[in-house]
Amino acid sequence: AIPFPFEDRQISQDSQGLHYTKGEEDLGLDFESHGITYRVFPKYRPLGIKHDNVAPIFANEFTINSYAKTALGIAKGWKLVAIAGEELTAKESIATTIVKLDAFMANFALWPLVLEFKRKLSSTTSEAFEFSERPLGIVLDSRHFPVKVVSIVKDSPAERLGVKASWYLTKIAGQDVQHGRSYVEVMKMLEEVLAALGGPAMQESTKA
Repeated sequence: AIPFPFEDRQISQDSQGLHYTKGEEDLGLDFESHGITYRVFPKYRPLGIKHDNVAPIFANEFTINSYAKTALGIAKGWKLVAIAGEELTAKESIATTIVKLDAFMANFALWPLVLEFKRKLSSTTSEAFEFSERPLGIVLDSRHFPVKVVSIVKDSPAERLGVKASWYLTKIAGQDVQHGRSYVEVMKMLEEVLAALGGPAMQESTKA
């Protein structure tokens, strides 16, 4: 057996040399790397894998808030070879592969986005909040860096979670945005992670 410290991927080995997660063996996603097949069982969407938009799909890079990398333990260079027990053939097009993958994951919950804030920049502690819908309802000050919350939209996810105006955004999906990044870089990161949540156009870059 090959141990992996990932919650959604408990790997064991059968007599065929296939490494799979304990559970239903005819479901899940199979990835191949160096002759070994790994089966993972997603519970959320999207995976957060960046690929070349050609078949077969290789995990070339990962998004900032990647479920595949963070929770499933999928590694760079892995190739998607089967969906729900159905092997992807060499004749499979990227369009067909994406349709099958989307259908497989259609009913999964959205992988939440975790944002961390500090009440004061000098604070040694921060507060983390999980978002699974957009717009978040957070208005940021584009004239201030580190990024500061100007106001919170009424009845928004941010208000319901307890995010407050005057707080500072310090981490996006675990990545530090308090140091060494410009406002533009932070906005690009937010644009990427919010795109995965769906919904209407974002309003988080609105000037105060």
